Amino acid sequence: MRVRLALLTSLAVTALLVLQVTGCREQAPEETAQAPHEEHAPDVPEADVNANEDPIASAPTATAQSTALSVDSIDPNKHYGEPDLQTLTFIVMNGEPEDAAKAMNLMKALLRESNLAEVRRSAAASLAIVADQATTELAAAAHEDTDADVRQAALEALGSATPKPELIASLESLLDTSDATTRSRALATLISVQFNQEDKAPAYRWAASQLGATHDDVNAEIMMKLHQQGPAVLPACIDVLETSPDANARQAAACVIGLLCAGTNPRQQEFAKLSKATQKEETRKPGPANLVGLAPLEKAAASDPSPEVRAVAAQGLGYLGQASSAPIMGRALHDDNEEVRWWAATALITIPADAVATDLASTATGDMSSRVRRAAVRAMGWLKPGPVVTEAMIEVTHDSSAEVRRAAAVQLGRIGDPAALGALAALFDDGDEDVRWAAVVAMGKLGDPSAAPLLASVVTDANPMVANAAETALQKMGIASRRYGTRGER
Repeated sequence: MRVRLALLTSLAVTALLVLQVTGCREQAPEETAQAPHEEHAPDVPEADVNANEDPIASAPTATAQSTALSVDSIDPNKHYGEPDLQTLTFIVMNGEPEDAAKAMNLMKALLRESNLAEVRRSAAASLAIVADQATTELAAAAHEDTDADVRQAALEALGSATPKPELIASLESLLDTSDATTRSRALATLISVQFNQEDKAPAYRWAASQLGATHDDVNAEIMMKLHQQGPAVLPACIDVLETSPDANARQAAACVIGLLCAGTNPRQQEFAKLSKATQKEETRKPGPANLVGLAPLEKAAASDPSPEVRAVAAQGLGYLGQASSAPIMGRALHDDNEEVRWWAATALITIPADAVATDLASTATGDMSSRVRRAAVRAMGWLKPGPVVTEAMIEVTHDSSAEVRRAAAVQLGRIGDPAALGALAALFDDGDEDVRWAAVVAMGKLGDPSAAPLLASVVTDANPMVANAAETALQKMGIASRRYGTRGER
């Protein structure tokens, strides 16, 4: 009994959907005249009752056996509302084949012939469910309609179509149109259509072939789409990195490879231990680095003729953090291009770099770029302590750049070599307060009691942070039993 009631209710709702379209309601059968709530139904003008004057009014239900639906009776000046198009969409999805075809043809006709942009837009949006059967009409609207919203709706509807040569060509031609909004939407649709293939490999190859495009945001859109696909796109991107004659394409491919292959590496795990970082159990932990991209990135970093590609490849190798990359990064520290040298030095922070300590020392003390010297100093702080490291760091405390001197002080504190005591003490008089603070903190980490008088001399530093750092260091040594005081306190 409940099943039968549900079925009857469903049929009633279907009938109402058809009967209650705007300006298109047919007169209810006499036997239903006393149905509950009929007093709330609005009156229908007599002129609208004639189904022959309005094709929507004669739209069939999903179970109708026949219909008087006629494309020839379309009124191009009539406003067909959302309920009308929803009814037609329902018929297309659920109606008998003949009725569904007629409903689809009516939506196509409205898209082609209506004088009202809103009607054309709604028709285009409704045709998304049958995009493969309405490709011609939707493509024509995307190219020719005078209303921008209609063109956008048509392009969005085409996003669900399967890739066919004529459709691909049509969308590609829109990438050269003068309207930036249409170009952007056409690109998004083209990407969606390409990825509608059941076999995604051709789509990956196509997307990778678009890397490096310099117009609009094509390159960025493609890179994001490829990154979303995950490791499956790596073969296509690696092929571009290794074979493309376009430096922009190789650079973009190297970037995608680096991002996709990034993961945890030994140095990052060491960072986490030192910082006592914890990760909540419910948070998804990153997996280990994907080494599929290691060899292509190392090759690009070592020998690609474009400095932009070498720089991005070095960045990617830093994400992977593998010791095999250290010699390549060591040579990259001497590259003619500053960006390459900076990325190489930065990568050696996460790549085990003891094998290239001499290269890092040379860069930290002699590179023409202060940002490169600073990155090299930061990388040296993670090397095993030794004369090469300490001597280079001490020399760097005399660097002309305050940022480099501060980095040297920080890393000398990390290394903990007592030989750096004098160099750190000399920085207590540095003109830059950040340098003084870093030097005081570093000396406190050395924990050498002989440094107490030096630390005591700066507890009244003009900068409260420097003074507090000195007092904290003395307290950790067990020397300061009371507050020495900051500026103005004795």
